[in-house]
Amino acid sequence: MKIETEKVSKKVNRRAVTFSSEEETLLGWLYFPSDIKPSRKLPAIVTANALSGIKEINLPQYAERFATAGFITLIFDYRYWGESSGEPRFHVAPGEFRTDIRAALTFLAKQPEVDPDRIGGWGISMGGQHMLFLATWEPRFKAIVATLTGISNPTKEAPLSPEAAKAKYDQMAMAAKTEREGRARAGIEILQAWCPKPQEGCLLPVEEAYNWYENARRTFAPAWENKMTSTSFQNLADDDPVFAIHLSKTPILIVHPDRDVVSVDNVLFYFKRAPEPKRLVVPGGLHTSTYVNGTHMEMAAFEAITWFNQYLSEDKSDKK
Repeated sequence: MKIETEKVSKKVNRRAVTFSSEEETLLGWLYFPSDIKPSRKLPAIVTANALSGIKEINLPQYAERFATAGFITLIFDYRYWGESSGEPRFHVAPGEFRTDIRAALTFLAKQPEVDPDRIGGWGISMGGQHMLFLATWEPRFKAIVATLTGISNPTKEAPLSPEAAKAKYDQMAMAAKTEREGRARAGIEILQAWCPKPQEGCLLPVEEAYNWYENARRTFAPAWENKMTSTSFQNLADDDPVFAIHLSKTPILIVHPDRDVVSVDNVLFYFKRAPEPKRLVVPGGLHTSTYVNGTHMEMAAFEAITWFNQYLSEDKSDKK
């Protein structure tokens, strides 16, 4: 069977891919350097998208730059979103999304062009906090980058022992399973996701995000819909993705703008708990400044590439 590739730029091609996550089918694109040599395995990056994002939004511009720098890069739609399967549509389930990221990692590691010992994880906004969670719980990731973090409601509890952290991890997994079974029985209402003002009656009244997604829908991502299930926001509020960051053994880079809707203080609280090696970059800008092509996005991509070059290099792999 011939695998169709699409030219993205002079230096980057991509191909459509499909893989499984539990019983769901996930669709994505695999970006790779156009001059890739069959005899050489390259480092790779799994990406994780923002809240309500589909693969056409936020991810392609980063994937192109990562591939230009020599990293095979996978972008994909979470279950319930975009072209991936799953019901109900437009549902946010953080634990299940992290399962999807791990499935993407498994898929990427099996690709013949990829060195499975040199795979990093990159996430933006909600995807950034998923990657910070996996920095502790997924040792196959050799470096993590969170471009924005989405940590808006940290519990700030005292650091847990490894045993207590594992118990909480298991508890979160059980809660996710219970939520999934409950919504299958009860059914879920689909509401408007974003709006500019609280009185307009949506789940997430954030003008900056509303303007960004609506502009994306009008211009380059017509498949995006401003919808979300009624229980999605509560799922996000109940999630505590960085409770065990102090137990991470993975190099962590966080890029978080100083005027983000998520307080830099929240990010600093968890960054201080993370072990070395780590790096925090706090540029000027808004939450969505790093979403769009321009100075902020180029800076965030450069920082990520520099981090991945440092920790996914061949000599790092040889030492393991």
